[in-house]
Amino acid sequence: MPSFELFKSGCRVGLIAALGIASMITLVDQASAESVSAAVIDARSNLFGAGRSSVPDPGGQGGGVLPLGFGLSPGANRVLRIDSVTGAVSYNNTVGDLNRGQFNGPDGGYVDYPPANTDGFNTDINSYGGISGLRLIEAVSANRRVMFLAGVFLNDTEPSGAAPTRLDFSSTALGTNFASLSPSLNQAFFIGDGLTGTGSGSRQLFFIPDTATRLFLGFIDGADFQGDPTFYSNNDGSFTVSFTTVPEIDPTSFGNALVVVIGALGYWERRRAR
Repeated sequence: MPSFELFKSGCRVGLIAALGIASMITLVDQASAESVSAAVIDARSNLFGAGRSSVPDPGGQGGGVLPLGFGLSPGANRVLRIDSVTGAVSYNNTVGDLNRGQFNGPDGGYVDYPPANTDGFNTDINSYGGISGLRLIEAVSANRRVMFLAGVFLNDTEPSGAAPTRLDFSSTALGTNFASLSPSLNQAFFIGDGLTGTGSGSRQLFFIPDTATRLFLGFIDGADFQGDPTFYSNNDGSFTVSFTTVPEIDPTSFGNALVVVIGALGYWERRRAR
Protein backbone atom coordinates (compact mmCIF):
# COMPACT_ATOMS: atom_id res chain seq x y z
CA MET A 1 0.00 0.00 0.00
CA PRO A 2 2.72 2.55 0.83
CA SER A 3 4.37 1.93 -2.54
CA PHE A 4 1.03 2.50 -4.28
CA GLU A 5 0.40 5.73 -2.41
CA LEU A 6 3.91 6.91 -3.24
CA PHE A 7 3.38 6.19 -6.94
CA LYS A 8 -0.05 7.78 -6.91
CA SER A 9 1.38 10.87 -5.26
CA GLY A 10 4.09 10.98 -7.91
CA CYS A 11 1.47 10.76 -10.65
CA ARG A 12 -0.43 13.65 -9.13
CA VAL A 13 2.77 15.70 -9.04
CA GLY A 14 3.36 14.80 -12.69
CA LEU A 15 -0.17 15.82 -13.59
CA ILE A 16 0.21 19.16 -11.83
CA ALA A 17 3.55 19.69 -13.58
CA ALA A 18 1.97 18.88 -16.94
CA LEU A 19 -0.80 21.40 -16.29
CA GLY A 20 1.86 23.91 -15.32
CA ILE A 21 3.62 23.32 -18.63
CA ALA A 22 0.33 23.96 -20.44
CA SER A 23 -0.05 27.26 -18.59
CA MET A 24 3.51 28.20 -19.46
CA ILE A 25 2.86 27.44 -23.14
CA THR A 26 -0.19 29.72 -23.03
CA LEU A 27 1.93 32.52 -21.54
CA VAL A 28 4.59 32.04 -24.21
CA ASP A 29 1.86 32.21 -26.85
CA GLN A 30 0.59 35.49 -25.45
CA ALA A 31 4.08 36.91 -25.12
CA SER A 32 4.95 36.07 -28.73
CA ALA A 33 1.80 37.62 -30.15
CA GLU A 34 2.33 40.45 -32.64
CA SER A 35 -0.28 43.20 -32.69
CA VAL A 36 -1.15 46.02 -35.03
CA SER A 37 -3.41 48.72 -33.65
CA ALA A 38 -5.52 51.33 -35.43
CA ALA A 39 -4.28 50.81 -38.98
CA VAL A 40 -6.33 53.02 -41.32
CA ILE A 41 -7.43 51.24 -44.50
CA ASP A 42 -8.48 53.80 -47.11
CA ALA A 43 -11.56 52.79 -49.13
CA ARG A 44 -9.51 53.33 -52.29
CA SER A 45 -7.06 50.57 -51.28
CA ASN A 46 -6.73 48.30 -54.29
CA LEU A 47 -6.00 44.78 -53.01
CA PHE A 48 -4.65 43.80 -56.44
CA GLY A 49 -1.84 46.31 -55.88
CA ALA A 50 -0.49 44.19 -53.01
CA GLY A 51 3.27 43.73 -53.29
CA ARG A 52 3.61 46.15 -56.24
CA SER A 53 5.22 49.54 -56.70
CA SER A 54 2.38 50.96 -58.81
CA VAL A 55 -1.38 50.58 -58.73
CA PRO A 56 -2.91 48.28 -61.36
CA ASP A 57 -6.12 49.26 -63.15
CA PRO A 58 -7.04 46.53 -65.64
CA GLY A 59 -10.62 47.86 -65.89
CA GLY A 60 -9.41 51.35 -66.81
CA GLN A 61 -11.72 53.33 -64.51
CA GLY A 62 -9.38 54.21 -61.63
CA GLY A 63 -6.89 52.10 -59.73
CA GLY A 64 -7.13 53.92 -56.40
CA VAL A 65 -4.14 53.59 -54.06
CA LEU A 66 -1.76 50.83 -53.03
CA PRO A 67 -3.00 48.80 -50.03
CA LEU A 68 -1.25 48.84 -46.67
CA GLY A 69 1.11 45.93 -46.10
CA PHE A 70 2.21 44.45 -42.78
CA GLY A 71 5.30 42.32 -42.21
CA LEU A 72 4.85 38.92 -40.59
CA SER A 73 7.46 37.13 -38.50
CA PRO A 74 8.44 33.83 -40.12
CA GLY A 75 7.20 30.54 -38.78
CA ALA A 76 4.70 27.75 -39.18
CA ASN A 77 1.23 27.36 -37.67
CA ARG A 78 0.51 31.09 -37.36
CA VAL A 79 -2.98 32.50 -36.92
CA LEU A 80 -4.41 35.93 -37.74
CA ARG A 81 -7.13 37.26 -35.43
CA ILE A 82 -9.03 40.47 -36.16
CA ASP A 83 -9.44 42.35 -32.89
CA SER A 84 -11.60 45.21 -34.16
CA VAL A 85 -12.74 46.98 -37.31
CA THR A 86 -14.50 50.33 -37.13
CA GLY A 87 -15.52 52.96 -39.64
CA ALA A 88 -17.55 53.04 -42.83
CA VAL A 89 -16.88 53.13 -46.56
CA SER A 90 -18.76 53.95 -49.75
CA TYR A 91 -18.02 52.90 -53.31
CA ASN A 92 -19.06 56.30 -54.68
CA ASN A 93 -18.01 59.84 -53.77
CA THR A 94 -19.21 61.46 -57.00
CA VAL A 95 -21.08 64.72 -56.39
CA GLY A 96 -24.64 64.55 -57.67
CA ASP A 97 -24.64 60.75 -58.00
CA LEU A 98 -27.76 58.98 -56.74
CA ASN A 99 -25.70 56.64 -54.61
CA ARG A 100 -23.22 59.15 -53.16
CA GLY A 101 -22.72 58.66 -49.44
CA GLN A 102 -24.26 55.19 -49.14
CA PHE A 103 -21.83 53.86 -46.55
CA ASN A 104 -21.45 50.39 -45.09
CA GLY A 105 -19.50 48.65 -42.33
CA PRO A 106 -16.70 46.07 -42.59
CA ASP A 107 -18.92 43.09 -43.48
CA GLY A 108 -20.04 44.89 -46.64
CA GLY A 109 -23.24 46.59 -47.63
CA TYR A 110 -26.26 46.13 -49.82
CA VAL A 111 -26.34 48.66 -52.66
CA ASP A 112 -29.72 49.97 -53.76
CA TYR A 113 -29.00 52.10 -56.82
CA PRO A 114 -32.17 53.16 -58.62
CA PRO A 115 -32.99 53.22 -61.43
CA ALA A 116 -30.02 51.32 -62.87
CA ASN A 117 -29.95 48.56 -60.27
CA THR A 118 -32.79 48.04 -57.81
CA ASP A 119 -31.61 44.55 -56.82
CA GLY A 120 -28.19 45.43 -55.42
CA PHE A 121 -24.79 44.29 -56.66
CA ASN A 122 -23.10 40.93 -56.30
CA THR A 123 -19.30 40.73 -56.01
CA ASP A 124 -17.73 38.69 -58.81
CA ILE A 125 -14.25 40.05 -59.57
CA ASN A 126 -11.68 38.41 -61.83
CA SER A 127 -8.15 37.48 -60.81
CA TYR A 128 -5.34 39.78 -61.90
CA GLY A 129 -1.54 39.75 -61.91
CA GLY A 130 -1.13 36.62 -59.84
CA ILE A 131 -3.67 37.59 -57.16
CA SER A 132 -6.98 35.77 -57.17
CA GLY A 133 -10.31 37.49 -57.57
CA LEU A 134 -13.23 36.80 -55.25
CA ARG A 135 -16.91 35.88 -55.46
CA LEU A 136 -19.80 36.66 -53.11
CA ILE A 137 -23.06 36.06 -54.96
CA GLU A 138 -26.49 35.84 -53.33
CA ALA A 139 -29.84 35.07 -54.91
CA VAL A 140 -31.68 37.22 -52.37
CA SER A 141 -30.81 40.81 -53.21
CA ALA A 142 -30.91 42.02 -49.59
CA ASN A 143 -28.12 39.55 -48.73
CA ARG A 144 -25.70 40.86 -51.37
CA ARG A 145 -22.52 42.54 -50.12
CA VAL A 146 -19.96 44.91 -51.57
CA MET A 147 -17.05 46.95 -50.17
CA PHE A 148 -16.17 44.55 -47.36
CA LEU A 149 -12.71 44.40 -45.82
CA ALA A 150 -10.55 41.84 -47.62
CA GLY A 151 -6.99 40.57 -47.32
CA VAL A 152 -4.25 38.63 -49.07
CA PHE A 153 -1.07 36.93 -47.82
CA LEU A 154 2.14 37.24 -49.89
CA ASN A 155 5.73 36.09 -49.64
CA ASP A 156 8.64 38.43 -50.47
CA THR A 157 8.14 38.29 -54.24
CA GLU A 158 5.84 40.41 -56.38
CA PRO A 159 2.74 38.43 -57.45
CA SER A 160 2.81 37.22 -61.04
CA GLY A 161 1.70 34.35 -63.24
CA ALA A 162 -1.41 32.28 -62.72
CA ALA A 163 -3.42 33.21 -59.66
CA PRO A 164 -4.82 30.69 -57.17
CA THR A 165 -8.44 29.62 -57.44
CA ARG A 166 -10.91 32.35 -56.55
CA LEU A 167 -12.54 31.80 -53.16
CA ASP A 168 -16.35 31.92 -53.11
CA PHE A 169 -17.90 33.44 -49.99
CA SER A 170 -21.50 33.06 -51.16
CA SER A 171 -23.83 31.43 -48.62
CA THR A 172 -24.02 28.41 -50.94
CA ALA A 173 -20.21 28.01 -50.74
CA LEU A 174 -17.84 29.11 -47.93
CA GLY A 175 -20.20 31.77 -46.63
CA THR A 176 -19.00 34.59 -44.38
CA ASN A 177 -19.75 32.99 -41.01
CA PHE A 178 -16.93 30.42 -41.10
CA ALA A 179 -15.09 29.62 -37.85
CA SER A 180 -11.72 29.41 -39.59
CA LEU A 181 -10.20 29.86 -43.03
CA SER A 182 -6.92 28.74 -44.61
CA PRO A 183 -6.23 30.93 -47.67
CA SER A 184 -3.24 30.20 -49.88
CA LEU A 185 -0.53 32.67 -50.84
CA ASN A 186 -1.86 35.31 -53.28
CA GLN A 187 -5.45 34.17 -52.62
CA ALA A 188 -7.74 37.10 -51.75
CA PHE A 189 -10.10 36.40 -48.88
CA PHE A 190 -13.07 37.93 -47.06
CA ILE A 191 -12.32 39.39 -43.62
CA GLY A 192 -15.19 41.73 -42.78
CA ASP A 193 -15.31 42.44 -39.06
CA GLY A 194 -13.55 39.17 -38.19
CA LEU A 195 -16.60 37.75 -36.41
CA THR A 196 -18.89 34.87 -37.39
CA GLY A 197 -21.83 37.29 -37.38
CA THR A 198 -22.13 40.93 -38.35
CA GLY A 199 -21.04 42.78 -35.24
CA SER A 200 -21.45 39.67 -33.09
CA GLY A 201 -20.47 36.03 -32.78
CA SER A 202 -17.16 34.24 -32.29
CA ARG A 203 -13.81 35.56 -33.44
CA GLN A 204 -12.78 33.98 -36.75
CA LEU A 205 -9.34 32.46 -37.22
CA PHE A 206 -7.36 32.99 -40.43
CA PHE A 207 -4.51 30.47 -40.76
CA ILE A 208 -1.45 32.10 -42.28
CA PRO A 209 0.42 30.17 -45.02
CA ASP A 210 3.77 28.94 -43.68
CA THR A 211 5.73 30.82 -46.35
CA ALA A 212 3.82 34.12 -46.02
CA THR A 213 5.88 37.13 -44.98
CA ARG A 214 3.32 39.89 -45.58
CA LEU A 215 -0.38 40.65 -45.09
CA PHE A 216 -2.18 43.28 -47.18
CA LEU A 217 -5.61 44.75 -46.42
CA GLY A 218 -7.89 46.41 -48.94
CA PHE A 219 -11.00 46.03 -51.08
CA ILE A 220 -12.41 44.11 -54.03
CA ASP A 221 -13.94 46.54 -56.53
CA GLY A 222 -14.97 46.74 -60.18
CA ALA A 223 -17.57 48.10 -62.60
CA ASP A 224 -20.82 47.11 -60.85
CA PHE A 225 -18.49 44.80 -58.85
CA GLN A 226 -18.12 42.49 -61.85
CA GLY A 227 -15.22 41.64 -64.16
CA ASP A 228 -11.74 43.14 -63.89
CA PRO A 229 -10.66 45.20 -60.86
CA THR A 230 -11.25 48.94 -61.25
CA PHE A 231 -13.31 51.94 -59.99
CA TYR A 232 -11.26 52.35 -56.82
CA SER A 233 -10.52 56.05 -57.20
CA ASN A 234 -14.05 57.25 -56.42
CA ASN A 235 -14.41 55.27 -53.18
CA ASP A 236 -14.87 57.16 -49.91
CA GLY A 237 -14.25 56.59 -46.20
CA SER A 238 -11.99 54.16 -44.35
CA PHE A 239 -11.82 51.35 -41.81
CA THR A 240 -9.62 51.38 -38.73
CA VAL A 241 -8.31 47.87 -38.10
CA SER A 242 -6.53 46.22 -35.18
CA PHE A 243 -5.30 42.64 -35.43
CA THR A 244 -3.03 40.09 -33.78
CA THR A 245 -0.93 37.27 -35.19
CA VAL A 246 -0.04 34.41 -32.86
CA PRO A 247 1.52 30.96 -33.17
CA GLU A 248 -1.01 28.16 -33.21
CA ILE A 249 -0.34 26.03 -30.12
CA ASP A 250 0.13 22.34 -30.91
CA PRO A 251 -0.96 20.51 -27.73
CA THR A 252 0.24 17.08 -28.97
CA SER A 253 3.19 16.68 -26.61
CA PHE A 254 1.23 17.88 -23.59
CA GLY A 255 -1.74 15.74 -24.58
CA ASN A 256 0.40 12.62 -24.88
CA ALA A 257 1.98 13.22 -21.47
CA LEU A 258 -1.44 13.73 -19.92
CA VAL A 259 -2.73 10.49 -21.44
CA VAL A 260 0.20 8.58 -19.94
CA VAL A 261 -0.39 10.06 -16.48
CA ILE A 262 -4.12 9.42 -16.56
CA GLY A 263 -3.55 5.90 -17.86
CA ALA A 264 -1.11 5.17 -15.00
CA LEU A 265 -3.59 6.44 -12.43
CA GLY A 266 -6.33 4.25 -13.90
CA TYR A 267 -4.07 1.19 -13.95
CA TRP A 268 -3.11 1.49 -10.30
CA GLU A 269 -6.70 2.23 -9.25
CA ARG A 270 -7.78 -1.03 -10.94
CA ARG A 271 -4.96 -2.94 -9.20
CA ARG A 272 -5.98 -1.58 -5.81
CA ALA A 273 -9.61 -2.55 -6.48
CA ARG A 274 -8.52 -6.17 -7.07
